[in-house]
Amino acid sequence: MLWGFEGPALDAAEFVEEYRIQHTTLVDDDLSLYADYFITQENRDAFAKYPRHFIIDHEGRFAYVATQYEPDALLAAIDGALAAAAAD
Repeated sequence: MLWGFEGPALDAAEFVEEYRIQHTTLVDDDLSLYADYFITQENRDAFAKYPRHFIIDHEGRFAYVATQYEPDALLAAIDGALAAAAAD
């Protein structure tokens, strides 16, 4: 799993600590990835061109795909995938 974070490394470290993220975090300090993979509208809102969150279950199937950060749904999908893996 890879987590992409737009902004300074210190902010990323604080975010990772606060949310207890255990996987690799990619820090986009200069926002070059953001520029390559996001669309910015005239009102300055931005969104990913492609889905950003994927949870793949232990059998290699997509268990969750989302284009926006929805923490409750994301955590539920992670918990569900882990529970299914533990049950097998």
